[in-house]
Amino acid sequence: MSSTNTEVVNDRQAMLLLLRHGVAFSAFFACLTILVLAPYRYLLRSVGEELSANEICELSAKEKVLWSSGFLSAGTHLKKPMIEKQQATILAVGSSRTMQFRTKMFSRIPEAKFYTVGGAVQNAVDLDNCIQNVLAARPQLIILGLDFWWFQAANGISSDDLIRDVSSSLTETKSIRETLDGYNRAFRLKVRFSVDRLQMYQQAWNDPRFHERLWAESRLDDATGRVKLGCKKTGGFRNDGSYRYSALIDQPFTPDQIAAQGEALVQAGKYVAAGVDQAACVRLARFLHECRKGGIEVVALLPPIESRVLRQLQAEDVGGEFWKQWPFITEQICGMTGHEFYDCSNPELSGISSQQFVDWLHAADTGHASLLAQICESTPASALNQYVDAEQLRADVINRVSELDLYGD
Repeated sequence: MSSTNTEVVNDRQAMLLLLRHGVAFSAFFACLTILVLAPYRYLLRSVGEELSANEICELSAKEKVLWSSGFLSAGTHLKKPMIEKQQATILAVGSSRTMQFRTKMFSRIPEAKFYTVGGAVQNAVDLDNCIQNVLAARPQLIILGLDFWWFQAANGISSDDLIRDVSSSLTETKSIRETLDGYNRAFRLKVRFSVDRLQMYQQAWNDPRFHERLWAESRLDDATGRVKLGCKKTGGFRNDGSYRYSALIDQPFTPDQIAAQGEALVQAGKYVAAGVDQAACVRLARFLHECRKGGIEVVALLPPIESRVLRQLQAEDVGGEFWKQWPFITEQICGMTGHEFYDCSNPELSGISSQQFVDWLHAADTGHASLLAQICESTPASALNQYVDAEQLRADVINRVSELDLYGD
């Protein structure tokens, strides 16, 4: 063998040896990292962090819990798979603005048969994506909270043209672009959540809340008697998916502060729109159409907004045209698909005071109880009446613990 060939063989052997050492070195440190992190991950799970949707559902079936991560936006990520796992008779679907519906408000069904996945649907794309979960769960009724920002567009088209186009789209399948939009958003959310979970390993170790929870003698929340899951100091999701705003219940904003929060955002141009977005309307229509085909009743509503902020949003120079069209169009879409619709955006019409808002966008459970009672009393034929005792709800509101806390739990 020539010296050149010998050098090539030696170089190849040296490279293979280097690779073997590199792989062995990497494997060693991977094993070491796993050994070091495994006990730490166990500790995180022991305080209620890093729980899966399955585990939260199982825990909720056994005892009263209050769960919320101190480091992750876990409610949005975990609630979607809970749609199927809860097997509820009634589902509340929407953003965080539907998280104040409570199982006790539906006294004509067992408590375990109501669940709110409020927070899992942040826009019309999310609504489109969750329909298969909803159909698989087969609830009898959905309370659907529709948020105005889902439907805001930079350019508007006439109401008649939009309704005609939405109506014709009901028989069409989703386009490739719409399907890809849904997958892309779901993928980005999953990646972000995974990255946040990795970051949590560093954050928790340096967070006194983690160590307080780890060494706490009692896992019970003093105010509610619920088992606390997670490192968040105050607040969290109850068994029925509703959210307890513990800190704001104890130290609420004044009505003037609440109005100022919303007015500042509107003045900054955050919620200014020229018209109603056609794609969002098509997604809503498709969701309602599929629910009708699946035998699921839907009560769609526009959740309340603090009255002073609502008037500013509706001002002619801000979003006058949008607010003229949007309630009318959504009502038309619900009518086309045979579902109930209620415009509850003005709190004064439902008997909700400014003191019953957690912030300008979120009415408390006290306000939602009044809202349900108002619908049932004004519409005897509403599907809600077979689940809601309006007279009992009115009594609950009268006997409320505070303006922001209906039942004190």
